[in-house]
Formats: sequence, structure tokens, C-alpha cells
Amino acid sequence: ADTVFDVDFSGRDDQMANGYTFEPPTNAGLESALSRAIDCWFHKPEKWRKLMVNGMSIDFSWNHPADKYLSIYRDLVAGKIPNTGNP
Repeated sequence: ADTVFDVDFSGRDDQMANGYTFEPPTNAGLESALSRAIDCWFHKPEKWRKLMVNGMSIDFSWNHPADKYLSIYRDLVAGKIPNTGNP
């Protein structure tokens, strides 16, 4: 998962953790992630709330990627072709 950072195993700080993941994609992995989430919901409400707030604060829009593409386009139109080192 490239947008979900596991609260228990991602190694990210508390500000970046936003959910539960599992790998490999097996029944046991899914069961483990669900069990951890359910346990958090029932026994660690502050941690659960933090996960919700983190998840809702992430910008999943195209605003930032679109700005990068626009910048590349403008550079190309202006003749600023990046030197990749390839012939």
C-alpha cells in the first residue's frame, strides 16, 4: 500500500501512521490486520482517533502531482529539456 502506513509496523512516526496493512495478501494477514484494528477500536480509543485524524488530513487530490506535471510541461515548452545523460 502506498498511501496507508501501518500504525504498528511501518516505522513511521505517529503523525504519518494512518491505518493497518498486511503482507503477504493472505487470509492470515488480513485476519491479523483486522484483529489489530478491532483491538485498537475497543481498547485504545485515543490511538484510533489519531488514526482517523491522520487519515483525513492526507491530501489524496491531484493538486500536487498536477502542479509537477505543469512545471515539467512549462519547462519543455520553454526549451528547458533536462539532461538525463543519455545520448
